[in-house]
Order: sequence, then C-alpha cells, then structure tokens
Amino acid sequence: MEITESRPRHTSEKPPRLDVTLADSLPAAEAYRWQLPPGWVERPATQFRQVNFAFGPAGEGECYLSLTQGSELENINRWRKQMAQPELTAAEVEALPRKNIFARPAAFIDLTGTYSGMGSTPAADTRLLGIVRAEGDVTITVKMTGPASLIASHLTGFDSFIASLQLTPSFSP
Repeated sequence: MEITESRPRHTSEKPPRLDVTLADSLPAAEAYRWQLPPGWVERPATQFRQVNFAFGPAGEGECYLSLTQGSELENINRWRKQMAQPELTAAEVEALPRKNIFARPAAFIDLTGTYSGMGSTPAADTRLLGIVRAEGDVTITVKMTGPASLIASHLTGFDSFIASLQLTPSFSP
C-alpha cells in the first residue's frame, strides 16, 4: 500500500509504533519495586506476567501483575467466567469494593469456586483475588489464585504486595 497523503500529528496523539506487540511495549519487571511477602518466591516474568510469584508448599498459589487491555468490566467478567460465576453488570462492577494500586483505586474481587484458567484442568475449591484498574489504554491487573485455604492464609500478603507496588523513578509519570 502506498500512502499518498498525510496530516500533521495532533499534539495529543502518540507517534505510531510499527511492528511492536503490546507485550513488547509494556514496562518489564525492572519498572517496578515491591516488598516480597513472607513465603512468596519470585518467578520469571512471562509474556503476560510482568511480575510473577508463587507460594505454598508446592508453589500451588500464584500471584502476578499484568498489563493488558480491556475495561474493568471485561477483565472481571473474564475472571468470573474462569471461576464458573455469572457475569456482572457495569453497575455491579462500579459498586465493587476498591483497593489502591499505584495510589489509584482499583476494583477488587474475591471469588471461590471451580477454577478453569487458560487451558488448565478445572480445580475445585479455588479462590481468586483480583484487582483491576483501567488506566488510559492499558489495564493494570493483579491476580492471585490457589487452593482456598492457602489463599486465606496469604490475604495479608496480597494486600501488602499491592500496597507496596511502586514504579521505579525512571518509569514514573
């Protein structure tokens, strides 16, 4: 395709980025600082997990920070579907409790049920804690899953982790 016309870029428009996937355009784990909760072990980051942890006797609990796309409603309902729970309306998501992440309020969910994550075997009596904050064109999520009894023993760790999250100075707005 040949481009024969163009217009000046508006001051609010970002420069175009070609051949860059969303994951490649997001800050890596080095962009963040946090306090590691007791009993948590850092795992390598992945394409969808900028910060990634495991906990529990066999590492069966996990918690991770992701930068993704989509609204609070879409992300929360995706997680609810993974837990075999009915979808929420926009008004119900708006009414959810909030927890702060990076000093900004984020929707918080706490679900227990049968978890069927991305390609995993369904696991009964699983608990999922999650926070979602849509921020511009990126959505920040922290998701924690594992056996319900294990998650119950790591509630303080979840709260202390999200409260401790900070951007490193070179990535601060």
